[in-house]
Amino acid sequence: MEYYLKDKKVNLIINKKLSKKNLTLTIDDDTNIVINCNYFITNKYIYSFIESNQDKILKMISSKEKEQEYYFLGKKIDKVSNYDEFLKKNIKKYTELIIDDIVDNFTYSLPKFSIRYRKMKTRWGVCNNTLKVITLNTLLIKKDLKYLNYVIVHELSHFIHQNHSKEFWNVVEENCKDYKQIRKDLKNGNY
Repeated sequence: MEYYLKDKKVNLIINKKLSKKNLTLTIDDDTNIVINCNYFITNKYIYSFIESNQDKILKMISSKEKEQEYYFLGKKIDKVSNYDEFLKKNIKKYTELIIDDIVDNFTYSLPKFSIRYRKMKTRWGVCNNTLKVITLNTLLIKKDLKYLNYVIVHELSHFIHQNHSKEFWNVVEENCKDYKQIRKDLKNGNY
């Protein structure tokens, strides 16, 4: 069914089931609004729910559309077959090019460590201090290299301080002067 959110035409799919307890709203890969709810929830209530959450829904749709675009190093590119593999291969390549420079200029002595790569939904990087392994999100290579640099510095700083204390952030700042703006951009999706 067609539905309008602030003059934007979208498709609305409503799935009602007796077994469903809650109303959930998702955006599918075709940017349709999908509502899953209990059979007895009225359409009037569903439309009211959508209206009261219009801004959030439009933001979700925009995010999904952006997710489906192909980016590399902050620039939009043509469609690439096996995009996830392309990202993984290239993040390895670019990390290898910059890691020695970052480690050589790091203001503290670092242990020997290895780097892994994988696609993650909620994190840009992870540091496992026990195994001395840094895991980087392959999606970082979609953004400008300064974001990859920042995440590497952030994760290396965890070898010095295993928390997010003031001392930790001082180490990050010593090695990435504009980290505050980069971090803010990553959090807000401004990249």
